[in-house]
Amino acid sequence: MNYDNVDNLLKALKNVFPNGNTIIRLASHYIIGTRERTEIFNFLKDEALIEEHKTGFRLTRKGRTVIDDYGGIVAYFNALGLRVKKEKEIERIQEQKLRNEAKLSGLQAKTFWYFFSISIIGGLFAIYTTIERIFGEPIEEKIDRLIEERKSTQNRINEFSIDQTKNKSENEEQNGDTLIVN
Repeated sequence: MNYDNVDNLLKALKNVFPNGNTIIRLASHYIIGTRERTEIFNFLKDEALIEEHKTGFRLTRKGRTVIDDYGGIVAYFNALGLRVKKEKEIERIQEQKLRNEAKLSGLQAKTFWYFFSISIIGGLFAIYTTIERIFGEPIEEKIDRLIEERKSTQNRINEFSIDQTKNKSENEEQNGDTLIVN
C-alpha cells in the first residue's frame, strides 16, 4: 500500500467533506486502483481515521489529528514509533527499578533483626540509666561518698609515699654500713 496515496486521500477528505463529496469520488480522483482503494479504506477504518457517514465516510477526530498535527500518516507512524520506543525504554527502566528495589528490600529484611536487637539493647540501657538516676542515691550522699573515696585514696597515697621514704632511708643506712673506704 502506498502511504502517499493514503496521505493525499486524508488531506482531500479534510478539505472536501464539508461539501458532501464521498471518499469514492476522491479515491478515483487520485487514480487509485480498486484493490488499493479497498485496502486503503480497510486500513483507515481499522486505524479509526475515518468512519461511515450518511454521505459515505468522514474523518474522525483521530484522522484530523493525523493530518493537522503530524501532516500525514507516515509522520504519524514515525511519531508513534518514537512513542513506542520511549514507552519500551520507560518500561525497561521501571523493570530495572523494580529489580533494584527487590534486591534492596531483601537486604533490608536480612539486616533488620540485627539492628533491631541492638536498638532494643540500647533502649533498655537508656531506661535503666534513667531509672537509676531518678531512684538512685541522692546527690548529697553521692558527693559525700565521692569526698570520702578521695580522702581514702589520698591517705593511701600518703602512706605509700611515707613507706617509700622509710625504705629509701633504711637502704641508704644499710648501704652506708657496707661501704669500704680506702
